[in-house]
Amino acid sequence: MFGMSPTYDQGMQPQAIGAGAVFKPWLLDFANEFDVSIPFFIVENGTYRITARAGGGSGSASGNTVTAGGGSGALAQKTLKLSAGAKLQLCVGKGGSGVSNGHGRAGSTSYVTGPGIDLYCYGGEPGTASGGAGGQANGGDLNLNGSAGGQWMNQYTPSDGAPGLGPAGGLGGKGSTAGLSSAYVAGGGAGAPGLVGLPGGTGSDARDGANLGSASVFNGAGSGGTNAYQTNPGATGNGGNGIVRIERIA
Repeated sequence: MFGMSPTYDQGMQPQAIGAGAVFKPWLLDFANEFDVSIPFFIVENGTYRITARAGGGSGSASGNTVTAGGGSGALAQKTLKLSAGAKLQLCVGKGGSGVSNGHGRAGSTSYVTGPGIDLYCYGGEPGTASGGAGGQANGGDLNLNGSAGGQWMNQYTPSDGAPGLGPAGGLGGKGSTAGLSSAYVAGGGAGAPGLVGLPGGTGSDARDGANLGSASVFNGAGSGGTNAYQTNPGATGNGGNGIVRIERIA
């Protein structure tokens, strides 16, 4: 269906469209069509609210150096009037893949472009020895940047991932330390920005034991780093995936 330029979801009422029809609000989420450009055609004049959120980054993993949490993906929203026949082009960002050793992976970009809209949300950066930076939001009436993953702060003290922005931003994941030296600490994943009805994901906690990986996360959040004392720290979780939401509101 999505490869054929979708126009309706199950919540819409095609039979109610036309002269004298009673307007019914609807929304359509794109949440699985990752990293591909998808056309979407507007079939009726109206006011539309369009929201995009990018993928979150994954944390880093190591058995012999500091590790850090991934940053969260950005969120942006724009309300505009669109005419029947307008073509939007959209892409949904994916969370960065978890790693068993080394730097994490960045989340990818979500965007929506078309007449009167140029919405770009960039993915969270990966954890390295430092916490991954949050992605940047551009082009919206509302732009919420992603937050940073936690990192080494001082001896024996890692930091939590920063919480997500907005009224429904997700919490940051907790940092952790093996307590053996400043070289063995891990930062938590960043919480994702969120809105009422589209909450941000919570970053996953860092892990510091042998073969204890951090959890994968959702809704644009970053995953925590993993560390262990000269042994396999376990893999970090995947960053949270992004989303594009199209709503007709009037």
